[in-house]
Amino acid sequence: MYFEVSVHLLVDLLQEAFHTPSSTDSLRTSDREAHNVSVVLFFCTLREITLNWLIEHLCWAQKIPTPIIERLLADSNTHSLRMNSLLPSLVGKKWKVLIEEETQAPELDYAELDEFVRKAVEARNKFMHEGKHWGIDRNLAEGCVEHIGRLLNFYVALHNRYVHPRHHATNFP
Repeated sequence: MYFEVSVHLLVDLLQEAFHTPSSTDSLRTSDREAHNVSVVLFFCTLREITLNWLIEHLCWAQKIPTPIIERLLADSNTHSLRMNSLLPSLVGKKWKVLIEEETQAPELDYAELDEFVRKAVEARNKFMHEGKHWGIDRNLAEGCVEHIGRLLNFYVALHNRYVHPRHHATNFP
């Protein structure tokens, strides 16, 4: 298994929430909205878990001791800090450069993926922090499902470029 179990579980939950039929009662729009919100929440969580997974593997490959890894993660306690500060300190490149490097064909348009993820996160944050779910509709939920593969492929590509070359010289925990 390439990713940890939580990644597989999130993908299953995301797909189940998307494909579960809503109530046929036209007055029960809350059922449909709940499914859409669930899909977006799971997708945004998936993006956070995959970044954490990559950061931990980068640290292990660089033989950073576990207490220091824990401190680095605690000091960078938001996704934004991990993406914009911690990850670049581990690979020597900013997020946008990593996206540009990995985008090699139109079907691997990670810049489009990044833009979509930003929209999903913005909608998620409005829901989580302000209780506003109006930005989360079926189109956004469909986009989340359609972007699962590309999101996972992006982190696999980063792993192959930055972790794998060090893997043979390092024992992972």
